[in-house]
Amino acid sequence: MEALITGFEPFLSFKENPSQLIAKNLDGQNIDGVRLTGAVLKVSYEDALVALDKLLKEKRWDIVLSLGLNPQIGWIAVERFAHNIKESEEPDERGVLAEGEEIIPGGETVLKSGLPVRRIIQSLREEGIPSAVSHSAGGYLCNAVFYFVLHRIGEWKGVGGFLHIPLHTKYVARERKHYGRGHMPLELIERGVVRALQITIEEGVRQDRHREG
Repeated sequence: MEALITGFEPFLSFKENPSQLIAKNLDGQNIDGVRLTGAVLKVSYEDALVALDKLLKEKRWDIVLSLGLNPQIGWIAVERFAHNIKESEEPDERGVLAEGEEIIPGGETVLKSGLPVRRIIQSLREEGIPSAVSHSAGGYLCNAVFYFVLHRIGEWKGVGGFLHIPLHTKYVARERKHYGRGHMPLELIERGVVRALQITIEEGVRQDRHREG
């Protein structure tokens, strides 16, 4: 089995993006027999989706787990739904300001995450990692990537999902302008991402055994 982990480059006033750091850290690792490939996407609708399309054509990944920064939270948010819309208050790095366009013209309005959302949240909380479900990944790049993955990975019955993560503590400590924002130690965020992967792998194995009778 193989899994793709995506993160984003820094954006707006945030000089570091923990999703980028974690995608790089996990690249080449093996978790429970699943080889991980990390990829970092640009904060541009066009560039991100072109790069993602190439990655999804190169290999039929068993799992695609995308990560994105939400600087408003202090926990790991497991996204439940992706919406077929691009809408943002801030332009992407190419200056594109989305105003309600569809990500996939004529595509389904809403797609549901393939992750075992409740099991992940329960497991993370049991390990002391704050976590909660979210029903909207917003309208910016995170939602666009999430929807694009779910739309494409359904072609071969792979599992796609998205986690929103907070700023990491050391970054906030260095950047006083972000004091007051939620944050978590980078090591704890990464441990939560790895645990989400493990739960997803376990769920896939359990379902396979059930189908085999």
